[in-house]
Amino acid sequence: MGIRLFIVLFVGSVFISNATAQTTLKLSDFTELIGIKKGEKIANVKAKYGSPSSTSKLGNTGFDYYDNNSGDHMMSFSYDVQSGIVNGINLHSVSLIGNVDNGFYDYIKLKKINDPRLATLKMKPEELIQLFGQPVSSEYSTYEYDTNELTLSFYCYDVYKGVCRELSLFWKNY
Repeated sequence: MGIRLFIVLFVGSVFISNATAQTTLKLSDFTELIGIKKGEKIANVKAKYGSPSSTSKLGNTGFDYYDNNSGDHMMSFSYDVQSGIVNGINLHSVSLIGNVDNGFYDYIKLKKINDPRLATLKMKPEELIQLFGQPVSSEYSTYEYDTNELTLSFYCYDVYKGVCRELSLFWKNY
């Protein structure tokens, strides 16, 4: 068994309407996120987003972090060190302290990324359930969906007024 990583995505605003997302998105659409597809190599991430601000490693899993000017993580990517294949994505568009925009969306716009999957991070839990069905788990303001291809969790904490602002994505069988 490999290390099971959950990557967190913090989002403050979206590029498409929730109504559009509700009629078109499926869990299977999450084999790509912010222009990175399941199975892509970390070298492709660096080609798209530049050199990371910092890196770390845990066992056979590497992490590349991209920070804003204040040193807050805006996004990070986890990957298998031996193969270089990305297995998760971590995005922060809301500061963990104070729930303040940290410039993530400005950065994504600069990179010309328009991802309809980000609309889920402005939804309330009942909207996610309407869109994806009942989660396999819903504890502590976390709503987890599990398929053969991925595990996808949404975090809808009280500090976010019940709106889901974080997303955890882990690609399986990469």
